[in-house]
Amino acid sequence: SYSGKHSRRGLRDSEGIMIEVQKVTLGSDVRRSSSVQKVLVEYEFLDRRSHRSEAHSVSRTRPEVKLNFAKTFPIRSPRDDAAAIVRDMLRGRGSSSAIEFTLLSSSSSGRDERLGKASVLLKDILERGSDRDFVPFADIDIYDVSSSGKRVGKIEISIVAFKCLEKIMYD
Repeated sequence: SYSGKHSRRGLRDSEGIMIEVQKVTLGSDVRRSSSVQKVLVEYEFLDRRSHRSEAHSVSRTRPEVKLNFAKTFPIRSPRDDAAAIVRDMLRGRGSSSAIEFTLLSSSSSGRDERLGKASVLLKDILERGSDRDFVPFADIDIYDVSSSGKRVGKIEISIVAFKCLEKIMYD
């Protein structure tokens, strides 16, 4: 994977999956919490390690925190190892087809606290036959990770994946 969009490396939409986290909009409870000074978003996709945005300061008055974090995962051939992983995800083998985004609070002590999760199913993009719902951006609700499960904010993301998913599954 590399930072940035498809065009940065001259890839067509069918040659990679791009995931971009534009911003998060925090609910009032999160903004008012004195323990939340900075937030970041992380997710796992294809690799074993997680992909993380930089931590950005939270404003008590403005709900939006701009992250501008984009990664592209090249998949040039349906025979690539990455293509095999995605195919298994879409067929329900191994890991789910969900991309889970985790909203974290970053403290000065270096410990991160999970504030909430949001997810997108790649299988839904393939079944709908389009990623238009995520281009240019879509707002996805973030829900508390505790038992309450209440909405703590939303994440604005872009996912360009359909042409690549179609190529992986049907070529």
